[in-house]
Amino acid sequence: DAQGDVVLFGDTDVGDDEYGKSLYGYRKTSTHSDFWELGVDTLRLAYLKGSYGLHLMSGENVVKISPGNGEIWLGRNWAEGHNDKVKHFGWITAANTGKYVYFQFDDTDDWYHLRRQDSYVQGFKVEMPIEISHDGSSYDLVVDSSGNVGIGTTSPGSILEVASTGTADYLRLTNLTSGDILTVDSAGNVGIGISSPDYKLHITGTIGVNPGSSVTPQNNGDIVVEATNDTTLTFKLKGSDGVVRSGTITLS
Repeated sequence: DAQGDVVLFGDTDVGDDEYGKSLYGYRKTSTHSDFWELGVDTLRLAYLKGSYGLHLMSGENVVKISPGNGEIWLGRNWAEGHNDKVKHFGWITAANTGKYVYFQFDDTDDWYHLRRQDSYVQGFKVEMPIEISHDGSSYDLVVDSSGNVGIGTTSPGSILEVASTGTADYLRLTNLTSGDILTVDSAGNVGIGISSPDYKLHITGTIGVNPGSSVTPQNNGDIVVEATNDTTLTFKLKGSDGVVRSGTITLS
């Protein structure tokens, strides 16, 4: 029942520098503070070493540093409904108090979660390039040092680049009520209003075209369709001989 400091090691000869005095144990005896404190008095560096690792335990809660590989284990022996949280506290100016975020395994969905205490914690920022893989063998999503985003590629050459060697569609936009809006399949076909386009541009639905400036086909085989006036459609074709030929349809 000794009170006060229990000096475990005293160092008074420290080579004439100001660092290094003592390692002590202290049993707190004040009200509601019945615990042991292990302290180091003004040492520059402190080590806790163990040949078979280091365990810090309080009941079932465990912090373990494994020998050899340096792994750090956090949490108790796993059991259903008892996955521990790893909390990080910080001062939140808008709340004028401390708040926390935490990591936790959730055994209701078997996912590893990053959660916040409340909405005063604005969000999570990553201020460096990032690579995400679903299985560790290849990267599914990359944000490089230029801010380019790659899906299926680790070297995106534009703001957004999607690459695939499979047969899955590259892009699909869907309205949950009305169905397919836009599809780009693995062959490069674009479907509007259809999920399986058969042509480079395959449209299901009504097309509306506003008249623009008159243009001339540039390459052999190019076709241009123009609304010349309120009643006339003009078709232009540049043939393999480089000659542009045109014809019109008059609408009543």
